[in-house]
Amino acid sequence: MTHDDLGLQISEVSTAMLAAHVEIPRDGERVRVRTLAGTVTGEVAGTALRDPVALARALLGDSGGRPRETHTLRVLAGALVSLGFTVRELAVGEGADRRRTLFARLGEGSPRVGFAAHVGATEAADMKGAVAGFIAAAARIQESWPRGVPGALSLLLTTEAADASTPGIAAIADWLTTQGELPEVCIVGAPTSRARLGDVIKIGCRGTLHGVVTLQGRAGRTADPELADNPVSRLLKFLSRLDEAQLDHGSSCFPPSSLTITTIDVGNHATHMIPGAASAAFEIRYNDHHTRLSLESWLRCVAVAQLGTAHQLELRGTGDTTVKPPGALSEAMSAAIAAITGQRPAIDTGSEDTGVRLMRRHCPVVEFGPRGETMHEADEQDALAELEQLTQVYQGVLSRLLADDRRGRSRSNNGRHESPQDTPGRITPSAVFSSISMCLQAETACGQDSAAVVA
Repeated sequence: MTHDDLGLQISEVSTAMLAAHVEIPRDGERVRVRTLAGTVTGEVAGTALRDPVALARALLGDSGGRPRETHTLRVLAGALVSLGFTVRELAVGEGADRRRTLFARLGEGSPRVGFAAHVGATEAADMKGAVAGFIAAAARIQESWPRGVPGALSLLLTTEAADASTPGIAAIADWLTTQGELPEVCIVGAPTSRARLGDVIKIGCRGTLHGVVTLQGRAGRTADPELADNPVSRLLKFLSRLDEAQLDHGSSCFPPSSLTITTIDVGNHATHMIPGAASAAFEIRYNDHHTRLSLESWLRCVAVAQLGTAHQLELRGTGDTTVKPPGALSEAMSAAIAAITGQRPAIDTGSEDTGVRLMRRHCPVVEFGPRGETMHEADEQDALAELEQLTQVYQGVLSRLLADDRRGRSRSNNGRHESPQDTPGRITPSAVFSSISMCLQAETACGQDSAAVVA
């Protein structure tokens, strides 16, 4: 056995035997898998893992001079090993391009309930608070089944937000598939709550399209503008056209699409000089009135009309809209939230987490986590009382999913329960199912409707 920087023993190194089925022919990616075991050391030694606050403090605490990523994975691996999980580190890439993911599983068989999140940087709300809450819930849920959890719990924890274009993510997805480790249902610890904990859960994703436009001009002095070609003026006209466009008015299952200009870059620090080039970036979050292809066509038409042919327009998408009707998973989550907060959540389809799209290809997914009002601020935070409530909700949904499956109910009716009576003034599963059904039936027609853009 050897030791690594996660502070745990490596009891298994299986690289060559996996190469045949995890290599991706288009880019040669390979997942290296290491199973971590042995004595728990470091930051989680002696930590009460039933307490989400203690675990969150360990995740966000002093890294002791280690890289933040190593510190985070060290804490998580130690906590999960101590709870009896089999923990594997999945690594893709080399050197600065190396990306590390933890996959942990407890138990065997069905139901297979998964949890996914990214744990990069130092964020509490996005998503380390949710991770701490779920691990604490897993510690508590084991007390309900002293002879072992009826089924399998798994966690997939990446060190950065991932989408289909993230290097290595396809190889990891293939590894999970070939090893039979994909969950049957998955909870994503995204910060979905708004005004209060549990007021919103999400079951669908909007499409995302990123764009960068670059214009070349001719540099010169502001004293002789006739001798120069100022790209900034032309760029601003193009951006103004984008900013004024109303893409649509929303659909039966998604809010209105949005286009946001995120940066304008010139790199000119001399105020008496006209720059030779200018660029800008923007992002579109779109609903099912559009597809990536329809929006790309519209953007290129606008660019040619406003800028002529002397421009570069780079577009990158992370996928079109995805949505599935509410079922056993969203009902279990809604019931667990109501039991703790006293109110059922609204069901939303405006997910912003690109990693959800990858899981949604394989199984039902529901997103639920803390409030995100301080996300990415300098003092990002979770309320301690809400972190405990979050843990109780996760514990409740695990109890419902595992108990329902044991009684053979969760897979009846194609995995859907009958929804409870609608509560006046609140979005409920039955109401959302009706609107989403209409949306799914019209998906092809409205998804290709590029005319939804209002001039």
